[in-house]
Amino acid sequence: MNKRFLKNLLISLALLIGLESLSAQQDPFFWKLASWNGFLELQGLYRSRENRYPRRLRPVKYQTRNLLGQLWITSRHYFLTPNFLVLDITGSYQPVSRRDQYLVFPDRSETHSLEKFEVRSSLL
Repeated sequence: MNKRFLKNLLISLALLIGLESLSAQQDPFFWKLASWNGFLELQGLYRSRENRYPRRLRPVKYQTRNLLGQLWITSRHYFLTPNFLVLDITGSYQPVSRRDQYLVFPDRSETHSLEKFEVRSSLL
């Protein structure tokens, strides 16, 4: 597994557990957590191909590894009363690690992540 992917996944899990513990505590009297939800998704793919040529004694193996993940959290907060100020906070993180080996094309390896953070508010 890619070390960076694993590190980002552990940080995401710690964030999710931290939000769970925060929601269990008492909210301040003026700032209330109305709701929060989200999901965690992990996906992996490993594929191996073997090519044999008549002139070669050993087979040639080509491997493909894909690791995908997604953490998505949304929460709704209100200030004093739900009729005054409502904040909707959404955040997502999607790390991807990919390594491909080909017979004809050059080998390819990539790691990227998509991060999103959004805050919406409604007044009165």
